[in-house]
Amino acid sequence: MDGEYSFHQEDVDRTFSKLSAHWSHKSSRVQKGGGVRNRLIQLLLSILNTSDSLLDVGCGDGKVATLLRQRSVKNEITMIDGAEGMVSAARDRFSNDPQAEVACAHLEDYVVTEKRKFEVISALQVLHHVANLRSFIESARSGLKENGYMVALTVGPSFHAEAIPFHTPVNDPLGRRSSLEWAESFRSAGFFVETVIDDYFCIQFPGPEDYLEYLRSIGSISKMTRYRSESGCAATHALASLTDSDGPLALTGHHVTIVAQKMGGH
Repeated sequence: MDGEYSFHQEDVDRTFSKLSAHWSHKSSRVQKGGGVRNRLIQLLLSILNTSDSLLDVGCGDGKVATLLRQRSVKNEITMIDGAEGMVSAARDRFSNDPQAEVACAHLEDYVVTEKRKFEVISALQVLHHVANLRSFIESARSGLKENGYMVALTVGPSFHAEAIPFHTPVNDPLGRRSSLEWAESFRSAGFFVETVIDDYFCIQFPGPEDYLEYLRSIGSISKMTRYRSESGCAATHALASLTDSDGPLALTGHHVTIVAQKMGGH
């Protein structure tokens, strides 16, 4: 059953700006997590040379840069995000880091106005929140130096499928795609796709309150309330059967991580 879904980048920016105040506390809702963690960080560590510059797109409060700094990565890191609240949090976190820069901007505008090119671009849990995926990936390619890499981690079709079945990539309320579809999005924009990895996960919560607050904290609830099925019921009604108990709940699915290269001469 396909539905009608209205998706605007301003909605995403507004939602995550509001969430920024409690962004770093969302993990406190989790009872137990299973699966591969920080796949994007692992890949960045294997790709980054000491002199490489990194652009982290949709940086949030600076999680990627923080994890890299904790692993003694001293590279120049530029962080951008369209949510002013997130940018403010990232600036506070990196106010004393001379090798870090934070800007409130969207990738498509940033690569045009700044005219800077980077060796590596990262995007952690960003692609499924992008309104115009083709434009976003093409802009990433424009912002890379020749032979530069983009590393992105996003969600696959099974993410939160217990509440909302996967629809089609162009009409899915959570922005989900299969690993093949994500890879093709990069290929069609002129990238050479070097690596595609599926990682399955299961996040357990003590009860429905923690489950719902976690979904709210990552922007999923906001997306669901803007989605309407053919029956006219809000997609959040699908959560009712899952949260109508006092027992533990689980969020399951899989992440897709892509490593794509801008090949010289292409």
